[in-house]
Amino acid sequence: MAFRPYNSGVWEGGNKIATVDGASSPVSSPLAVDTTTIKTLTVPTNAVSLVISGSVALRISEDDDMNSYFVLPADTPLHLDIANEDYIYVRGDSASGNCYFVFQLI
Repeated sequence: MAFRPYNSGVWEGGNKIATVDGASSPVSSPLAVDTTTIKTLTVPTNAVSLVISGSVALRISEDDDMNSYFVLPADTPLHLDIANEDYIYVRGDSASGNCYFVFQLI
């Protein structure tokens, strides 16, 4: 993981947003998800947080094989501090639908 110099201070939030991730071929919101395919969100290097929700319940993890995860109920927005994460992994919990996300950037 690359060192991010802004991680040493207290940040209340970003001053920009992005509805695409930081991959070389960006993933856009909304992102179609199903119950079998793990989708990868690459955290932009200048992201401090992520707001995520789904039209269906989502499994969300920092683990690429999703051995550990939590389930976010459908239509429930969640704010995650992610300044030290490189990737977030998502998939549908029990149905296919859409994952909505926005990164807060500095």
